[in-house]
Amino acid sequence: MRIGDTLVAREIYIYILSFLKDNYNFDVSAFKVVQKVNIEELASIKDPIIVSYITELLDEAIEKIGSCSLLFKVAKSILGSVNDLGLLGYIMRHSSNLNVALHHLRHYYPLLSPKIKPILCVEDGLIKLTLIAKRTLHLEKYRAEINFAVLLDILNQISEKPIVPVRAIFQHSKPLGYDRTYNDIFGEKIFFDSTENALYFDKSQLNMPTRYANPYFFQLFSTEANVVLEFRNYKTFKKRVCGLIFLNMGELDVSLESVATKMGMHARTIQQNLKKEGTSFTLCLNEIRQKLAIHYLLKGFDSGTIATYLGYAELSPFLVAFKKWYGVTPRTWLEQQKA
Repeated sequence: MRIGDTLVAREIYIYILSFLKDNYNFDVSAFKVVQKVNIEELASIKDPIIVSYITELLDEAIEKIGSCSLLFKVAKSILGSVNDLGLLGYIMRHSSNLNVALHHLRHYYPLLSPKIKPILCVEDGLIKLTLIAKRTLHLEKYRAEINFAVLLDILNQISEKPIVPVRAIFQHSKPLGYDRTYNDIFGEKIFFDSTENALYFDKSQLNMPTRYANPYFFQLFSTEANVVLEFRNYKTFKKRVCGLIFLNMGELDVSLESVATKMGMHARTIQQNLKKEGTSFTLCLNEIRQKLAIHYLLKGFDSGTIATYLGYAELSPFLVAFKKWYGVTPRTWLEQQKA
């Protein structure tokens, strides 16, 4: 490893590599990040990868394509819809305005990425958004652009009007292939070789209401997100798994495979670790479902909606499970609480 290089998930490298190959006919076999390093071997192992591999990969692709626009197409492909963010996406979607949405993005960002931290502050009368890596402080070249572009895409999906920063600064030098695509995303005032990476917004921009503002759903999803954050603070492996199951409920995907992907582990390893603690993935899943079923029921959701939210493909398995947990049907249970 080169001195000063930081590590990122290998899946990010593989994703970008596949994106370039599928969308730009990028010649993977001809590209070598480091001499004597085989691309196929890099993709086949699970260890983290140094971030310079990704930077050099993108440098090579931009040089061949002749435009940096691919950076923002990568960013766009990462997030199809704000709803793909699960609970965080729902919280931002139903916030009262963009300023509130950004503050909750800062608070709940660990649900999306535990290694990057957004910081909001006021500077020279403008609202400043900074993204820092928890270990290295600053995001590297291209990593900063892609992450900022994703966040701007989120804001524009929930905003009533287009949101473009009034100023953007980047710590690295002006990149290869720099063109007007940067201005389309980050506005007219873009500066490189700065002391940090940051976007600046006018306060009036962020006081704009979101197009889906809804206090009821905002409170509902915020409550669930707080539970997830609490789960993540527990040290046992079971609690970590339960927290991710809870998070995946918001994405309607509660499979062992999806949780394994988020944890960066093999499904078999997760099962083995849970077995050491006297439990299993199925037991963890049922525990979360049992608690959430009551939560949704008390919020007034019908059984069909609850079944969907809990990851059941059909209503009948949920009804069977609920009766096993509580001895009665959801309707009867609710009537008993009102009696």
